[in-house]
Amino acid sequence: FGTLYLDSVTGDFTYVPDDAAINGLEAGQIRDDSFVFEATDGSLTALQKFTASVVGAGDAPLISEAGDVVTRMETNAAISASGTFVVVDNDLDDQVNMSVDSVVATTDSLATLPSDAELLAMLQLSPTNPLLGDASTINTTVTWTFASGNETFDGLKAGEELILTYTVSATDNGSDTDVDDTPQSITDTVVIKIVGTNDGPVLVQPADISVVETDQDDSFPT
Repeated sequence: FGTLYLDSVTGDFTYVPDDAAINGLEAGQIRDDSFVFEATDGSLTALQKFTASVVGAGDAPLISEAGDVVTRMETNAAISASGTFVVVDNDLDDQVNMSVDSVVATTDSLATLPSDAELLAMLQLSPTNPLLGDASTINTTVTWTFASGNETFDGLKAGEELILTYTVSATDNGSDTDVDDTPQSITDTVVIKIVGTNDGPVLVQPADISVVETDQDDSFPT
């Protein structure tokens, strides 16, 4: 778990932990690194054991390669977008859960928008929870996918912008050791910018009518 450096002249020594070897320890996990000092005058030898105890600390998960900002033009068809980010947790025994926590809609448009719950449901994450639960992997790629329904944002005028800022979070499950290690979390954002376009008028086919000729007034209301 580390390297012990000894000055053979002065007897001073320094223990340097190996970050790569100890990062996977949960909070409170203890690993002992043992060494033996040997002193000799050429005929007699003395041995002394030295043990460095390394105590793990809880590491919060990290989200890298996130902060995506995607622009789409509004059309009558459904609007879709996707991207990826990487979730990292150095604690090997941790499980990590991803969630879409909130969405904030920002616009100057007077168009009627879907509810927050409907907007929130448009962003999905894959794979499903929990992540990093096999005690051997410290990172995984998560795909986000945005999908609206047809004509969802038709109310936007040409050039009007709607910015949807989604907050996503990665939360670990803390430690199962005796040390109090509460779950730790980190957040990041996915931003979808939708730009309105000019929708032309649509002529709706009127319903068919039938007329029966009689001796009466043949006029009929429209």
